[in-house]
Amino acid sequence: IVFNNDYEFTYTLSGNKATVTGLEDTVTGILRIPDTIDGYDVVAIAPNAFKDRTDITGIITGEKLETIGKMAFYGAQLRSVQFGSGLQHIGDYAFYNAFYKPEYSYTQIALEFAEGMKTVGKNAFAGVRITELKIPSTMESIGTDAFEYHFHDTPVIYNGTLQQWLDIYRAESLADYRTDYLSSKGGPGYAKY
Repeated sequence: IVFNNDYEFTYTLSGNKATVTGLEDTVTGILRIPDTIDGYDVVAIAPNAFKDRTDITGIITGEKLETIGKMAFYGAQLRSVQFGSGLQHIGDYAFYNAFYKPEYSYTQIALEFAEGMKTVGKNAFAGVRITELKIPSTMESIGTDAFEYHFHDTPVIYNGTLQQWLDIYRAESLADYRTDYLSSKGGPGYAKY
């Protein structure tokens, strides 16, 4: 695993907060999105920031990152992702077809969102082979087909109440999930098709 914190990110500012807009360098390995750049808190990754960047094999986001924009990693060749605890929003198509696909296979990935996560946009992880999905009780919406393709056999761990799940469940992307597997007794819930 190769980490490099010396990349020159491009970014825009809003007050004392930075939005990463891209990277001029070629990446070797996993890209770490820092908590700060030039003293500014990194709170967002702009739409299309790393679109089609096949040189990035994984990402680790900083704890201050709140938003990953629309199509931010669309078409990349990732093998891993690790989200910081500050992440709240993932835009439409953000990771669409963004994971490495060896011939006749898919990269398998477990996705875990920390408490505080609120929205996942439509088709955000479409085309990704998800082996386990952990959804926090703070999730407010999941867009249509957010986890399309390899999702129906995936265990879903949900830490909210049954009513919260039903509110999210109404989204088309989770319409095939049965609620009778979901535990609402205070512990983690489990839903499976």
